[in-house]
Amino acid sequence: MTQNMTQNTLQNRCASNLQTLLPWLRYYLRGLLKAAPAGTLNINEIRILARVFRFPGLSLQCLADDLGIHKATASIRVEQLVEQGLLERRVNPHSRREIQLAISPQGLSAYKQAKDYLKTHLVAQMSQFSEDELQSLEKGLGLLARMVSQTHPELGNQLAETEI
Repeated sequence: MTQNMTQNTLQNRCASNLQTLLPWLRYYLRGLLKAAPAGTLNINEIRILARVFRFPGLSLQCLADDLGIHKATASIRVEQLVEQGLLERRVNPHSRREIQLAISPQGLSAYKQAKDYLKTHLVAQMSQFSEDELQSLEKGLGLLARMVSQTHPELGNQLAETEI
């Protein structure tokens, strides 16, 4: 088998593994959050707050597009977060018809608390990995981040500077 055929096969296996793994990661994170103490954000709330945190002033339509949900669904979820005091709506100074979203101090605190909760549980589960396995995982995650940043250059610095 030539090197190109071997690489192509490996690329196909990696692509298949990613396609299989990504939905399971969301399921895994949801499970962790369901076991969290009362008041901890759910995965959908975290996704919204993370997006607004990374892109302050995001419009409702852009948020919906970024999350792959309908604008009406985004509107309902945003309204719930506004009522909880986690998000704020602001009028765009350049277009009075457009509302911009901003994370509130309470929202930032809740977001960081949820991230810390997840990180603590992820670290605990990774404690069973060897040093070599952890280094391989770190390398693989770095390659995945590089792949994403090549496809979406606007995220390049965000991926390098932001904990996901």
